[in-house]
Amino acid sequence: MSAARTLVTGGSSGIGLAIARREAAAGRRVIVLDREAPPADLAARFISVDMMSADATAGALEAALADGPVTRLVNNVGMVRPATLDDTRLSDLEAVMRLNLHTAVQCTQALLAGMREARFGRIVNISSRAAYGKELR
Repeated sequence: MSAARTLVTGGSSGIGLAIARREAAAGRRVIVLDREAPPADLAARFISVDMMSADATAGALEAALADGPVTRLVNNVGMVRPATLDDTRLSDLEAVMRLNLHTAVQCTQALLAGMREARFGRIVNISSRAAYGKELR
């Protein structure tokens, strides 16, 4: 039986990279979806994708699943556009929702069938406190 596979969105830096490293160290085959490549020493398959595009994300997920089901998903990709309510543009809100929420739903939907078939699955959704209690950046 092949090693379990973990998909990490936004896995090229920060918390996502730390999770990808931990998963690789645990013997899992890691797939990173990100715009930027992870460090060369990360034992992972990298799929370059701008997850702001639903179509590009669908293509990346199709590529990730080409080798079989992925039973572990870390929805880590995200962004903040800090602003007061008066200064928040609807386009900024839509972008934040697209990247932070829609991609998590899209990735989860893409992997669910394989998790059900395997009768095993783990999904971790990561959020940030970056917008709480801090000066606007």
